Amino acid sequence: KREVFLVGEAFFAVTKNANRPFLVHTGNILTKVLGTSFSVKYAGGHNQEVEVQVATGKVAVTQQETKPEELNSEAFRNSAVLLLPNQRAKFNPELKRFTVQLVTTPTILKEDTSAPRTFLFRETALHLIAERLEKAYGIQIILPDNLKYCPLTADLTAEDFYAKLDLICGA
Repeated sequence: KREVFLVGEAFFAVTKNANRPFLVHTGNILTKVLGTSFSVKYAGGHNQEVEVQVATGKVAVTQQETKPEELNSEAFRNSAVLLLPNQRAKFNPELKRFTVQLVTTPTILKEDTSAPRTFLFRETALHLIAERLEKAYGIQIILPDNLKYCPLTADLTAEDFYAKLDLICGA
């Protein structure tokens, strides 16, 4: 296996190798990946928060008590938090639990070459715009039924994810 013991902040781009999992130990947290890119932030110390952000692929994070032989077990899968691109998990050591949320600045998924890179809409139903954003960013957007067919004309290409949402909500 490939193991790193980290205090500080690092960004990893890991080549997939199912026979050699990549493990990052940070305080009370174990991060396991097979092939992805992600960052880990840990200041060090027993009661410090650990944050893991995923750029591409999938990452599983769990509390450090996991034994190496349990990494592929059902118990690990049940106790681990699975993170996808544009998601982050923060571990609170006092509460001994993870909080999963979106990253501060979601980016368009690199794997998504089928989605158009422009976000120019002319009288487009809101549910179709939401589908395009979901595919591009990998983030689920839930619309109330009464708004799904509202038309929108806008050029959201130059905006970041949250600005796109603000403009849509403002309209």
